[in-house]
Amino acid sequence: MTRAPKPPESHAVTVALAVLILVVGGGFAYWNHARLSTPAPPVAATASPPQSRAPASAEARVQDEAAACAEKAPGPDTYVRTVDPGEDVTAEDTGGTWQWNYGKHECMSAVQYAISQAVPFGGDCVTVAYASGNPGYDVDSDPAPPLADVIASAGPGC
Repeated sequence: MTRAPKPPESHAVTVALAVLILVVGGGFAYWNHARLSTPAPPVAATASPPQSRAPASAEARVQDEAAACAEKAPGPDTYVRTVDPGEDVTAEDTGGTWQWNYGKHECMSAVQYAISQAVPFGGDCVTVAYASGNPGYDVDSDPAPPLADVIASAGPGC
């Protein structure tokens, strides 16, 4: 009778790796469970949520900047025409006012603000022109007619 050859001694390496994986994985599972099952610290009841001074002063600063933006002397009257496929084609008279863009935290002219609001997809198109270049233009027309002497435009549909 012949005996099967003895397997190589590399099983010890395989067993050691398996034990290492189980120990590390088990330790992670224990740590993650302990972290997730720890209750949140109690919160004291107050009349309003606590706020730190930094956000409040930053918020106040933004409000001050927005108010200062609105106080700026207006520029020339501008018309903004917006084409949004599937919707009405609209126009508005901005009056040349300055606008505070809360997303960018900056004061923008009526032209800059209108262009910044253009949707970057679909067939949308925003065009801007001075009112002086469009005598007799009716912003209440439905649909709004195209503008003459366009000074700025944005959107893939332009």
